[in-house]
Order: sequence, then structure tokens, then C-alpha cells
Amino acid sequence: MLRESFIYILSRAVPSGIAFVTGMALTWLLAPADYGVYGLGLALVGLIAAVFFDWHALAFMRFYQAEVVRPTLMPTVLPNFVMLGIASIVLALLGYASGTLTPDYRELLWICVPGCWCYAWFELAVRMQIARFKPGQYFWMNMVRNVGILAVTIALAWATRSPFAVLAGSFLVMLG
Repeated sequence: MLRESFIYILSRAVPSGIAFVTGMALTWLLAPADYGVYGLGLALVGLIAAVFFDWHALAFMRFYQAEVVRPTLMPTVLPNFVMLGIASIVLALLGYASGTLTPDYRELLWICVPGCWCYAWFELAVRMQIARFKPGQYFWMNMVRNVGILAVTIALAWATRSPFAVLAGSFLVMLG
């Protein structure tokens, strides 16, 4: 149990260090206003994911141990995720239709909503590893994600200088 606990701690600490390095590199590669758009995009994804999807992943973890032998648990996870995605689209459409968003923020919205789905799907996948007591897989999933984000965002920031491209690239890495 001590070994697994240590792996779970490393699974959060090491990727967080990589995320810190990613943030530092992007401050050098993106203009301050563009880095602000990137940061706003990450905050927006975190907010949307917390509102729409966190309870879903937590409910999965709660019911997994009790319901794993029942064939009905896993077939309910995907349709619920899809319904939450549809609800996030409806909210985004309302925000877009309100006319209060500038064109830049509209573009950010349409990058962040699918980005939220990628983020939430990744979080659900790693929570499945926690529920299955697979700390090694949890560790490697987090490591691959954060190293991939580091490499892709630095390459995209260097090549495009666009916060939108950097955000989209990081979300695609999460999906992968």
C-alpha cells in the first residue's frame, strides 16, 4: 500500500513539474497578451470541466467497485458523457448567441468546449485506472500527457505564435 501511495503522489508531482516547465516555456514563446489568452483558455476549460464533468467521473469511481460485476455500469458511462457534452454545447451556443462575446472570445469558446471534452475524457480515463487500482498506468498516463503537451505546445508556440493553436494542440494530446 505504501508503494502504491508513493506512485500516486509521484503521478501528481512529476507531471505538475512538467506543466510548470511548459508554462515557463510558453511565457517566452508567446506574447504577453497571447499567453493571457492561453491562460484564459485553460481556466475556461477547467471551469467547464468542473461544472459539467467532474461529478460524472466521481460518480463513476463511487459506483465502480460496487457495480463492476454488473454489465449495466459501463454502458451508462458513455451516454452520460455524451449528454454532458451536448449540455456544454447548448451553454456555449447561448453564450455565442448573446452577442456579448468579441470575435476573439468566440474563437476561444469553440476551441475550449471541445478541449473540455478532451480534458474530461482524460480525467475519466485516469480515474478508471484509480478505481481499478492500477497506479502504474495512472502514472504513465499522466506522464505521457504532460510530456506530450510540453513538446506539442512548445512546437506550436514556436511555429505559429498563436494561443489558439497551442490550446488546440494541448487538447489533442489529452485526447490521444
